[in-house]
Amino acid sequence: MSDTFTKVLGCASYRAHWVQRSNLVRLTATGVLPCLNYMAQLEQRAERVIPPNWNMVFYVEDYCQRALQPFSVSVVMTNSSGADAILV
Repeated sequence: MSDTFTKVLGCASYRAHWVQRSNLVRLTATGVLPCLNYMAQLEQRAERVIPPNWNMVFYVEDYCQRALQPFSVSVVMTNSSGADAILV
């Protein structure tokens, strides 16, 4: 990331689903950013827990290039705990 960006917590619509017949789970966040020069990203939280926790973060600049920008970001994680349900 550039030094001109500031990281802020964001919000999105989330969905999670099993990846085929494996112990992998794909978490996807979708939404709309208000500026073309903003970026959205899912970042793993510092706590070392299973399954991992994620933050939806937006990288924003001091100025806004006004235009709506849809986003969709995904992460894949392992369900090593053997849970048979996913809460988002």
